[in-house]
This record gives sequence, C-alpha cells and structure tokens, in this order.
Amino acid sequence: MRVAFFDLIQNTKSVIKKDKILYYPGCMTKHNHKKIFSNYKSLLSDVGVNFRLIDELVCCGSPLLSAGYADDFENVKKKNLAILQQNGITKIITNCPHCNYIFKNYYGLKTEHIIQTLEPRLHKIKSGSREEVSYHDPCLLVRGGMSVVNEPRAILKKANYLIIEPALSREKTSCCGAGGGLKQVNPSLAERIGVQRLSQIRANKVVVSCPFCYAHLKGCAAKSSKEVVDFSEIIFEG
Repeated sequence: MRVAFFDLIQNTKSVIKKDKILYYPGCMTKHNHKKIFSNYKSLLSDVGVNFRLIDELVCCGSPLLSAGYADDFENVKKKNLAILQQNGITKIITNCPHCNYIFKNYYGLKTEHIIQTLEPRLHKIKSGSREEVSYHDPCLLVRGGMSVVNEPRAILKKANYLIIEPALSREKTSCCGAGGGLKQVNPSLAERIGVQRLSQIRANKVVVSCPFCYAHLKGCAAKSSKEVVDFSEIIFEG
C-alpha cells in the first residue's frame, strides 16, 4: 500500500504543468538600458528561473492607453496576445511596473514584477556592503492594487544595505514626474517634480525599480548630489 501511494504521488507530480515563463523587459529597458536588461537576465538565471524571451512581441501598449488611443491599444493587445498564445506562455515576469500593470489589468494575464520573483529566493541573493541607500517606490508598484512594498526592502536588507526611507515612501510615495506622459507633454514641469522628489530623499544613493523612474531621476540628479541606480545594478554588482 505504501509503495502504491508513493507511485500515486509521483504520477500526480508528473502531470502538474509548470508555468511557461516569459521575461518581458519592456521597451525602455530593452532598447535604452541594455546593461540593465542583461543584469536582470543574469539575476533570473542565478536564482533558478527558467524563462523565455520573445523578440516578436511589441510594446505592451501602456503609452497608447495613457495618451487616449484606445483602438490602437486594442490592436497592439490583440497582436501580443496571439503571440503569447502561440508560444504557450502562462506567466510573465517584467521589471517595468507599467508593463506589469497593463498585462495584469488589461490583458488579464498572470504577471509579476521581477522584485516579486526575486524576493522568495533571498537565499540566492549575494550580500553587499553596509551602505546607506534610499528606495524610491514607483507609483504603479504601490498603488492600483499592486502593493509591492515590502519585497524590495527585504531584498535590500538581505543584501546588507541600510535603508534610509524618503520623506514620502511606500503607499505615500511621490511621483518621479515621468509618468502618464507628463515628460513628453511638459518636460520642464516633469523635471521640477523629479528634482523635488530627489530633495525628499536623504541617502546619497537612490535605488529604483522602474525604468521610467530610473531614466528620469538619473537625468534630474545632475541638479542634486544624488546617485540614482537601478535595482539590478545594486543587487547584481553588490
């Protein structure tokens, strides 16, 4: 009886299908931040995530939706969904909060931000120096039902960094100024918001987990003494 029960467990395990995982970096990371793209691919491999990349996929459509081009967004969505279905993708990992939000809420797909992927695998994250850093919470990771608040801090603590919270953080975080198309419509206002956001941060090194926040705050950092780094840079190189 014990042998038969063991065989039953083994057979049950064999028919359980694992997720066919896609790593989707998003347009900003893929085209403008190739080193960060490489970092995240290496990090996923290091923690044992078996993922795929699909070059045929286009933009998730977030900029189109933000600009009010609903029909164009639906066309992009239809194209991407067909490609995902053809490749049997059942789960998406992305380092872009905008893509994460769109895939989850508008495509209806099983999606998670890469921070959520890495956090349960803390035992495989290398420990760095006891350096002071501030973590900037991206709007779309802490609002709109996302609530990815504790995971990035847990990873930074595991990597031995000392977290100095900004004046506004977690669910009360302040926008970096680049979201919603503001940077394209009113770049001077977006820059003022970015400079103001950096003034709210006490540590000299600012860690971000959004490619839009990264690019914008890094540009605004020229008017401050802050160093802006992507999450992958501080973890992968730490």
